[in-house]
Amino acid sequence: ITFNSVLGMTYWIVGLNVLGVASIAAGLNFIVTILNMRAPGMDMFKLPIFTWMTLVTSVLIVLALPILAVAGIQLQTDRIYGTHFFNSLGGGDPVMWQHIFWLFGHPEVYI
Repeated sequence: ITFNSVLGMTYWIVGLNVLGVASIAAGLNFIVTILNMRAPGMDMFKLPIFTWMTLVTSVLIVLALPILAVAGIQLQTDRIYGTHFFNSLGGGDPVMWQHIFWLFGHPEVYI
């Protein structure tokens, strides 16, 4: 199995990892803000539906995107350091990429 050794694909993977970390941080920020900064006397059941949906979406982001971040880090180490997570010639499993991407993609469709 050969791959394109041009740095452009590696930069795309780095960008995907940065985007994943930023999205996880934003999701955590929304969750903490919604839970801690409500108006005095307002309990969770009095929150507007928009706030509830923002909370649900943020929880889904925090649960789904770490899986994509792990896959991106594994792919990046395959390209930069020569590990063999997804290379069958080195003992890796290329189907693992499909499984990891499915674990990310299934909850991601609800975001």
